[in-house]
Amino acid sequence: MIPAMPPHRMPVLLLALVLLSMPALCQSTAAASATHVVAPDGNDRNRGSAAAPLRSLGEAARRARAGDRVLIRPGIYTESVEIVHDGRPDAPILFEAEQPGTVVISGADSGFQPQQWAGDHDPDTRSGNSWVTLKGLVFREIGERPAVRASNGWHIDSCLFDRVGFGVNIRGNDVTVRASLFQDIDSPTAHAIVAAGGRNLRVTDVTIRRINRKRLIASAANSAVTKFLGTDGLVVERLVSEDNIGPGLWLDTANRNFVIRNSLIRRNAGNAEGWEGPGIWIEYNQDAHGQVKDNIVMANSSAGIEVLESSGVLIEGNVLLGNPACIAFRNLPRGEPPAPLLGDLQVRGNLCGGWTTAAVATGPGLWDGFDPTQHGIVINRNRYLVPQAEQQAGPLVSWNGKTAGTLADVVKTFGFESQGLAQ
Repeated sequence: MIPAMPPHRMPVLLLALVLLSMPALCQSTAAASATHVVAPDGNDRNRGSAAAPLRSLGEAARRARAGDRVLIRPGIYTESVEIVHDGRPDAPILFEAEQPGTVVISGADSGFQPQQWAGDHDPDTRSGNSWVTLKGLVFREIGERPAVRASNGWHIDSCLFDRVGFGVNIRGNDVTVRASLFQDIDSPTAHAIVAAGGRNLRVTDVTIRRINRKRLIASAANSAVTKFLGTDGLVVERLVSEDNIGPGLWLDTANRNFVIRNSLIRRNAGNAEGWEGPGIWIEYNQDAHGQVKDNIVMANSSAGIEVLESSGVLIEGNVLLGNPACIAFRNLPRGEPPAPLLGDLQVRGNLCGGWTTAAVATGPGLWDGFDPTQHGIVINRNRYLVPQAEQQAGPLVSWNGKTAGTLADVVKTFGFESQGLAQ
């Protein structure tokens, strides 16, 4: 007969049993992840091992589960890849080039997307097949459809988008585009990155260049280059956006809690008119709680930073050189009933130089009777590199037909720049 165990020893024994079983549990979890190898000379009936690789990315996508890795050998893959399973935040499905830059996804209808895709214009982030990472891949000569349609938790890391019709279309939360290059994108849908409705998006260490150079997009309203709508918590940092036709960076409608920082935006031009080529366009973002900080914005065909019908934005520490205006404002009526919406803006600590129209300017809008100080528009502590007498340049401020050429006149006429510096 086995004697009864004293009650005070039972918790100690149970703890010992749990500790003894933990290595086996960890080994079991690690063993559950698999690597699926894909190669141009593989066969989809193979096991997908290093010695017997698969032939298609699509077959690997059908097999891969959360935590799995799809290792892709060098070659050209002409196929549309649908992700049919979900990864997890702690165990994404990884598609990775064995040698970065040697795996090319090409062809008119090629690219990656979730099988459960809610649509290119869905603003509600309803698409499925979440938590997928694409790393070290090249997308080249793809048609007008997006090369990547990204759902919740997708990460695009160290990829090249070259001569595609459309780069990345984001319809999800927690999406990251990192250390990637978008170049020479031309089509009637030419964009590098578009996102709508997502939370906590990250665009980091990305270069975007020579987008829409053929001017195939019919109107400025259709945009080009980038467009963000209805995002919450967007962070763009260390972006280079240059030599594009269209706004270097466009935050268009209902973006909140965004941060644009430490980026270089330069030499962007308008599609048909110069005003279509600003550096940074902040349009119709109400109560945005947004920040545009420590960027270099130069040599664009329109204003360096243009604020259109937006409120709740801090613009600080930027270097704005060689643009027609450093900062510009538009105040068209929006909403129901239509009303001017510009206000609650802090513009401070920026360096402005090389303007031609005015350092600070207004564009179209309802300006009669509009007192900027009464609408919370504060422009102060900025530094202006005043052109030499022989250089052609506009005044410091041009606001609804009134101009001021010196800081003393600016303070007297508009109430701006009581602590500004002109040199």
